[in-house]
Amino acid sequence: MIEAGLSEKEAMEISGHKTRAVFDRYHIVSERRMKQNAKKLEAHLKAKETPDAVTDSGGRRNARPN
Repeated sequence: MIEAGLSEKEAMEISGHKTRAVFDRYHIVSERRMKQNAKKLEAHLKAKETPDAVTDSGGRRNARPN
C-alpha cells in the first residue's frame, strides 16, 4: 500500500493495524525500494556538495542565479 502511494496512516487504517509496532513489524521494504531510496539519498548528498548552490536567509538551499 505504501508503494502504491498511500500514507502510512492510511495503510494502517485500511489494514486494521491499531498500533505502530504491529504496523512496523509487517511493513517490509522491498529490495527495489531500498535501491531507489539509496539513489535518492546519493543524489541529495551530491547536491549538498555542489558549490553552485547557495542558501537563503532561512538556511534553505537555492540554485545560484545565472
